[in-house]
Order: sequence, then structure tokens, then C-alpha cells
Amino acid sequence: MTDRKNWLIYGATGYTGELIARQAATQGDRPILAGRNAEKVAALATQLECPNRSISLDEPAKIVGALADVDTVLNCAGPFAHTAPAWIAACLAARVNYLDITGEFEVIELAAQHHEHARHAGVTLMPAVGFDVVPTDCLAAMLAERLPDAVRLELAFAMEGRVSRGTAKTMLAAVPTGGRARIAGRIEQVPSAWKSMRVPFADRPRWAMTIPWGDVSSAYYTTGIDNIEVYSAVPRATIAVLRLFRGPLKLLGWPPLARLVSRGIDRLAPGPDAAALARDRGQLWGRVTNRSGKQVTATLETPGGYALTVLTALAAVERVRGGGTAAGFLTPARAFGPQFICEFPSTSFRWAEDQPGVGGESMTAEEVASLVRRWFDQARQVIGPVLPDGWFGRPHDNAFTLKDVRVVGDTVSVILSEETALNVTRPRRVYLENSELVFDNFEHATFQWTDYDGTTHREKKFDSGQVRFAPPLGTTVTLA
Repeated sequence: MTDRKNWLIYGATGYTGELIARQAATQGDRPILAGRNAEKVAALATQLECPNRSISLDEPAKIVGALADVDTVLNCAGPFAHTAPAWIAACLAARVNYLDITGEFEVIELAAQHHEHARHAGVTLMPAVGFDVVPTDCLAAMLAERLPDAVRLELAFAMEGRVSRGTAKTMLAAVPTGGRARIAGRIEQVPSAWKSMRVPFADRPRWAMTIPWGDVSSAYYTTGIDNIEVYSAVPRATIAVLRLFRGPLKLLGWPPLARLVSRGIDRLAPGPDAAALARDRGQLWGRVTNRSGKQVTATLETPGGYALTVLTALAAVERVRGGGTAAGFLTPARAFGPQFICEFPSTSFRWAEDQPGVGGESMTAEEVASLVRRWFDQARQVIGPVLPDGWFGRPHDNAFTLKDVRVVGDTVSVILSEETALNVTRPRRVYLENSELVFDNFEHATFQWTDYDGTTHREKKFDSGQVRFAPPLGTTVTLA
């Protein structure tokens, strides 16, 4: 590739692709702008004084031919599950570096499967060089460095403002297939909104739910951690609705309905306006846990998702083209190091301190039991409770009183009325938040109950997430 002087942006007329193309031109670069619509691509290229090409992904041989003078492709056209396979194949055949801005775990896994092919071809395959997944990938790498024996990684992010049409269509495509998490080294299918918790982002706490995001793939290759969950901040009511309509949401996989919704997305605004791009912020949080229950937590603040994607994608292209990265499949943090994200303006990283309020890290089982008793002295009843997979029963419907709290070894058993109990093993982090008692760091938790028939005993088991005891509405618990 030494005689190739150009790089190419595919999807240059999409919302994010155009942002990247305009910033590249502002910086004095003139990439080849490409896409399916020849007229739109030519108009943008003329405005930015860039060369352009019309490329159809239906003709693989022509894609390879279009790369004769290109050393690197940046794919900005989503959903990437539809565009990445053709581009990865063409880039390998033409010995061209491939980068994209996906957040889809399937695309990252596809690139990882081609590691040896890319290594022998002498090219780099690096998907997800935008907001997905540069900040979370670097955050995961920093956390893993601080706790090398971590066995669990939890990541969460919050984006302000509206999303682009491309992002909306990618999200639409993911809804019918449910969620994903990496469990014991494998990416496993889990229900939509499988787990939820209140995440202490740097600016303020937010409710978040698990989503099938790219980090369940990329963070594994970056850190080697076998258990990974990714959370996205959403209103608590949204979590409840998604859980209630898990069945009907699968209908969005029916092609006629999917096309109808997609046409509705096409009528939306392309994405955030200039004012929102300058104003919006990205909030990220991460936590690693080892087998003994020790945790390390950190937060990261960045420019908003689209603004950051422009910066990180262009920086990644520049470094890959400069020849400083190894051949084969790479994640951003493996290629550029964990501190890569900290090089960008308006970015703030910090190691989190103990959760404010009553409770904290490394509590003994006896201390947790004492805290539970004190909480019930004021609350009198627990409403719910809220388990990692949502409310037990309907929200605010079930009320239980405390019968006993027992400690057996490292396990705290909270015995409730109506033959109900919560058993928490190694509860290292328990604290008060807005009058709710939160069990946020445990090795295992089991919730047991008896059905209305009085004879059928059931239980749910969890090895991560949060269990929250809510007091009756209007009741304030201080534990002061």
C-alpha cells in the first residue's frame, strides 16, 4: 500500500459521515467521498472539493476495483450488519485497512474472525472507532489495568439529545432479537432490558438497562474479562414498558412492519443540529469486580456522541494510515492504548470514590444485617422489591414486612412475610439512596417466594446487578 495516497469515506452523505467529511476538509484533508447515491455524493464532494465515487455493495468485484488507489476505508454507513461484510471482504482482497463507526457486536465479532486473514494481508481491521466504542473501550482497559484479576465488567453510557436516522435504524434492527451479554466468555442472548440499575454517572445518577452493545464483544478482546454487561441510560418507565412488551416487540422483525417503521424514521430530522452538537455531553461509567468481591469504579465525561465520533474516527484513520498499528483485528484501546480517549478536548476521567451516604465498600455480613434492620425500623415495609431484572410483580404492588435477618458465614438472609426471602452472599456494597436500600455488590443473590397457591416455591438467582428495597410511598428513611 506504499504507493496509495488516498483514503475513502463510505456513507459520506449520511449524518455522521458528512460530519466527518466536513471536519476532514476543514483540517485540509481531501478523502474520497463515496456512497450509493451518485448525485448526492457528487454534490457534497463538489462543495468540499473532494474526489468522489459511487459504489454499490451489490457488486463485490467493483468494490475491490474502486480501492486501487486507496489505503484505508472508513465505513460510516449503518446498519453496519448490512454494509460491513462486503467492505471487510473487499478490503481484505484489496489489502486495504478497514475502520468503521459501528456499535453492533456482530460486526466486531465478524472482524475478529478475520484476524489471521488480515494479519497475513498486512492490513488493520478496526471496527467501532466512534463513540461506540472508543470511550468505553478505553475505560474498560483502564479499569482492567487497575484490577488485573477482574472477572466481571459492567459498562454504562448516557447520551444527550436525539439520535441520527442511521442510529435509529440500527436500534430498530436490534429490538426483535433481544439483548446480549457476555457470560463465561460467550456472547449469550438475554431478554430485552434484562437487567437494570441506577448508575452513578459523574454528573448525576440515572437508571440504565442492559443492551446488546458492541462492548460485549470489543471489551472482551481488550481486557480478556469473561463476563461483560453494557447498560444504556433510559427513563425508568421505559425499562418497565420494554419488559412488559417483550413479546410484541419481536414483531418488529417482520419485514413489512420493519419497513414501515423505517420509513417513519426517514421522516425524522437527520440528527442533532449544530447547537446540540456543541452542547451535548457523553457520560460513561464502568466497574470491574474480582472473585473476592473487590471492585474498581471510574467515570468518564466526553463531548456528545456524534461530536466525539468525528474526533476519534479521524484520529484513528490518521494513526492507522501512519503505519503505527499492527496488522490484524484490533480494538481502539489495544491499538492506541487506554489513554487514547484522554487526548481529546472536553474529556474528563476520574476514579470514583465510595458511594456517598450510609454503607459503602467492604462491609461485613454482620454490618449489612445491622443496616437492613435499621432500614426496616424506619421503612416498616419493603415495596417490590426491585430485582436486577425489574420489579417483583407490578411496581409498588407487593409489600412485605421483616420477620428476621440471619447471617450464616458470608450470606445474609432477609426473611420477609408471605414466605419470601432474599439471600445475599458476600454483600460488599450496601448503601442508602433516596430512602431506598441498595445491594450493589454481591457475589450471588437469590430471591425466593411462594406462589398464590401456597405450595409452589420459586426463586430467581443473580450474580450481578442491583437489588433495591423501596419504602412505602411518602416514607423517608435517613439512617442518620
